[in-house]
Amino acid sequence: MTENKANIPIVIWADIVNAPLGQKSKLLCELAGKTVLRRTLERVSQSKRASSTIVYCQPEQIEQIKPLINDLNVDLKAIDFNMPGWWRGLQSARKWAMSCWRGGLLGACAFDEDILSHVLYEIAKAMKVEAVMVVPAHACLIDPEIIDRQIEQYIEHKDEWKFNFTQAPPGLSGVILHIDVLDQLRKASKLAGQVVSYHPSSARPDIIGKPCNTPIDAAIIKTPVRFLCDTYRSLKLASELAERIDLTNASAEQITQITKSELMEVVNEYPKDIELEIYAGWPWPKGLRQAPKDNSGAKDVTQEIEKIGDIVKSVDDLTVFIGGNGDPINHPQLEQIIGQLKQAGVFGIGLHTAAVCEKEMMEKLAQLDIDVINILIDVPDPQLYNKIMGIDAYQKVMDNIETLSETLRSLRKPIPLIIPEMIKTEQTLELMDEFYDSWFRRVGWAIIRQYM
Repeated sequence: MTENKANIPIVIWADIVNAPLGQKSKLLCELAGKTVLRRTLERVSQSKRASSTIVYCQPEQIEQIKPLINDLNVDLKAIDFNMPGWWRGLQSARKWAMSCWRGGLLGACAFDEDILSHVLYEIAKAMKVEAVMVVPAHACLIDPEIIDRQIEQYIEHKDEWKFNFTQAPPGLSGVILHIDVLDQLRKASKLAGQVVSYHPSSARPDIIGKPCNTPIDAAIIKTPVRFLCDTYRSLKLASELAERIDLTNASAEQITQITKSELMEVVNEYPKDIELEIYAGWPWPKGLRQAPKDNSGAKDVTQEIEKIGDIVKSVDDLTVFIGGNGDPINHPQLEQIIGQLKQAGVFGIGLHTAAVCEKEMMEKLAQLDIDVINILIDVPDPQLYNKIMGIDAYQKVMDNIETLSETLRSLRKPIPLIIPEMIKTEQTLELMDEFYDSWFRRVGWAIIRQYM
């Protein structure tokens, strides 16, 4: 180890079958004459502060990965491991915030997508290092200068902070985790991103103002783009960048500047999220939400699903939210519609419901193969709910949420995630803090929506 290097290795999890969020892995895809994995390793090899680079993979994949790295100073490890039971919950949480470094459901951050704490802990322990820097295998545009600044920042403040992150868009930076943090995460089955998110039980100033966050240029931070080449969309973006810059040596400043000035039409060529209304009409006589033009009930969405299928032929990160101006759980063909969306290849599916239904429907919802169920509580107070919504159903909604939670627990299913939602109005303003904090403790997240 040279004098200017710290004993912090870069650790990369390579899976040539599946990307961390569940799409087909792009590590063996060609990008300007080299594979995505090769480009990632060439970028991180430029780090002047990391002590070494370790790539780990499942034993059955090692022979396919070896030729890609045999002339690089990389230690390839075959490790037999199982994915944690909560991983599908993380995948569902990140599907709705893929372009953001944080802001995902459950407090999940982009760096959570590559943190297998139980594996990383064993690697750190075997190497006798106090911390590791985790870099995504699909991060073929990662900036080695940002990596080095993170390591320097971590070393300077490691007595106080045992981790380091930065606010770069996904794919341009890594995260440093002390072995003690890895140990805590694996024992508690927690996401690392929850370390930097809000917690009602320990309210504190935003941690981005602390030394555990390596500051970078605001122009980089304000680039709402996923630079991880784990989707067809981001891989196409990287291919377009390759025609304009040197992918091996370009800085994060160059990458983000050219993307914003010249290539946003590539990023936005296809939609990322689609709302699909399959049922028009609410179970409330009044309420705070926009009413449909007519309470036509169940809709035939055959054509809409065909159009979605056409989009999915070109992208593998499309999410569909079944919502609109009505409650989709009243559609008699809800399961069939979800099945058609899954068969078409939709990446993520969510739906909302007022949960004004019988218990059996909530038990049925728990068994659906979807990512998110958004519960529209809207007015989190029994008396006020009954007054504003025009229906005495508040307790029924609460009971139904409990039924949904209990059914998921009994089935040992991490998804669908339950996300309660309220609407901020003059009448509900004083209820916001208690609503968010109480539901955060119960289900891990909540949404407060502005009145429209």
